[in-house]
Amino acid sequence: ERRRLQVLVGLVLPKAEHGDATLRLVWTAGPARGMPSALALLGEIPDWIELARERGATAVSLLGLRASAPWLLPGVKSTSYAVNMAAEDEARRRGADEALFVDPDGIVLEGTVTNVWWRVGDTLYTPSLDLGILAGVTRATLIELAPERGYTVEEGAYPLSRLLAAEEAFTSSSVRELMPLIEIDGTALGRGPAADALQAGLRGLAAKV
Repeated sequence: ERRRLQVLVGLVLPKAEHGDATLRLVWTAGPARGMPSALALLGEIPDWIELARERGATAVSLLGLRASAPWLLPGVKSTSYAVNMAAEDEARRRGADEALFVDPDGIVLEGTVTNVWWRVGDTLYTPSLDLGILAGVTRATLIELAPERGYTVEEGAYPLSRLLAAEEAFTSSSVRELMPLIEIDGTALGRGPAADALQAGLRGLAAKV
């Protein structure tokens, strides 16, 4: 199976000759009693990401589901993005760039394809994986990078009011990297040093790969 995956990756990578690209690896169990299957998808990074990072992104909060029950597959990254895409469409209909999910109690969960962060002083806050959110690879990397940049990280269950009162906020994902948030639900947020410092650290790690 690993050899098949290497072959697939080798077939698509030569197409990424003109700058950065995204590489998505999909691994399926295959048919019953059959062989697993792997799929490698190569795509361009949308131009709007750098433009949004430069000006800062806006977001609205939408009701989301806390996937804490085991049958809801908490933290699993699947190919079913219908709800996420519908949330992004709703955010854009409201004039925002991003949607942030909160549960019925107002607890912040995650973005449609991102993890959420905010800073107060030298502490970074992010929703805990116990809430059933996706354990993003970039999220884990930032937890390791933060102390090197002078920040501590606290994970927990936080109400939206804590996020709206932050000194700065941002999202993280493998494709969008760190995206500063300058407005959530009409509340303006200031840009701060943490997002820029961690973004530089993230790019530095990528350059070493």
